[in-house]
Amino acid sequence: MHQNLANATFQVLAGVSRGSGFSFLRDDLVVTNCHVVMPLLDLVNKKTLGLATLITESGQRLQAQIKCVNLDDDYAVMQLMESLPSGRVVLQPATDFSPTRGLRLIFAGYPHGYEELLTSEAIISAPLKTGKFAIDGMVNGGNSGGPIIDAESGLVIGLVTARRYASGEKAEQLQEEAAQLRAYLEEASKNMSVAIMGVDFGKMADMFGRSLQVITELMNLNANPGIGIGYPISPVTEAAKKQ
Repeated sequence: MHQNLANATFQVLAGVSRGSGFSFLRDDLVVTNCHVVMPLLDLVNKKTLGLATLITESGQRLQAQIKCVNLDDDYAVMQLMESLPSGRVVLQPATDFSPTRGLRLIFAGYPHGYEELLTSEAIISAPLKTGKFAIDGMVNGGNSGGPIIDAESGLVIGLVTARRYASGEKAEQLQEEAAQLRAYLEEASKNMSVAIMGVDFGKMADMFGRSLQVITELMNLNANPGIGIGYPISPVTEAAKKQ
């Protein structure tokens, strides 16, 4: 079951964004999170800015065109520009699924944006609003858009859409402010070469900005209490059937 899931999963590259996705319903359709492909979207003019790159576990690279996105429900449906390679698996949806506490599941993806595909077992720890459900498993950045299947049937029940950790919004805000501070200090250091007793304060300011940004990036990447959020597959299924 794990290898079957792996054979359906891709790493999704969209500009600077890295996430996961999977073959779904038909051999030419791939599903992921909307936020994964956001760098390729021009929301103002309602058009795409390019093709997403999909990479299999064996290193095969394919191109896919974004056909449908839903910002509120955070999913995107893409269509392959070439034939699906042999040996790949197309996942099918579970019907009449409702989140049940304790249900065993398996999810797959590329955590942290690394090249290694990981499959993991977990359970549904709680049903949430609008059909979403909490996953008791190690969901990390990069898992976004990956498939979640029922461990018994192998049918898709949802896709990984987020990880939950305390004060996540504050951590993102801190990371953004650190990036702004680094940019400010970098610009300021160009015009500042004050040295006192051999200490170059311009260089020190630049090093401080870089260090703070690295620290906030590490905090964001490694903040994981083991809770992820799954999005139900039914709305995605309806959108995919229209393509």
